[in-house]
Amino acid sequence: MKIFKIINILILITSLILGLLYQELTIALIWSKAHVNSIIGFQQIIEKLVIENNYNLDIWFNIIIPIMDNSIFFIFTLLTLLNLIIYQIKK
Repeated sequence: MKIFKIINILILITSLILGLLYQELTIALIWSKAHVNSIIGFQQIIEKLVIENNYNLDIWFNIIIPIMDNSIFFIFTLLTLLNLIIYQIKK
């Protein structure tokens, strides 16, 4: 299992460096290149939920858009870090 930890640390460092180098490669950009209509559909689903449940529309601007504006590599870095933390807790 020590190899698993070393590989995860290398992936963590690599994705962090790539995230700093390629900050313009965001989740929204990749999603729009893959299928732009699904982003529009996702926005409609969020807006429908907000209207039906009388939520504040700021959920879109305060939560969803900041997540989508993050670099894909930073998200991958966070997931790898979470993986290491779970591994340490499980051990």
